[in-house]
Amino acid sequence: MIKEWLRRVNLLPELTCISLSEKDRTLHLAKLCQDLACRLRFAEGAKLPASTFAPEHGQTRQQQGYSPAMLVEESRLFEVVTFQTLHHHRGELDEDRLLLDIAAIADEVDLQLMQAVSDWDKRNQINPVDFTSYVTLSQR
Repeated sequence: MIKEWLRRVNLLPELTCISLSEKDRTLHLAKLCQDLACRLRFAEGAKLPASTFAPEHGQTRQQQGYSPAMLVEESRLFEVVTFQTLHHHRGELDEDRLLLDIAAIADEVDLQLMQAVSDWDKRNQINPVDFTSYVTLSQR
C-alpha cells in the first residue's frame, strides 16, 4: 500500500516539487496505518484518543516546504489507495462491516488531516480551530 501511495505521489509535480527522499516522504504512513487499525478496533461510540502524530506530521511537512493544499492532496491519495486495497481484498472482508469500516477510515484520515492543518494554523498564528472536542463519525 505504501509503495502504491508513493508511486502515485511521484506522478504529481505539485507534490514532487518538494524534493524528499522516499523515507522522508513515507515516514508518516506506518503510524497512520497503526492509528487506523486502532480506530477500527474501538467500540462504536467510544471516545477516541487524539493523534499525537498528526500535528507532528503537519509541522514536519511545513518545515519541508509543503502548503496545506499539499497535505490535503497527500491525504486524498492515501484514502484512494486504502480504498483500492480494500476493493482488491473485498473477498476477505466482513461484508456486514465494510461500509462502516470505510466510513471510520475516511473519518480518521480526515480527522488527522484537520489536526495537522490546525496545528499549522497555530504555528502561523491564524485563528486556529480547536478540534480536541471533535465528534467522530462513530460518536454520532
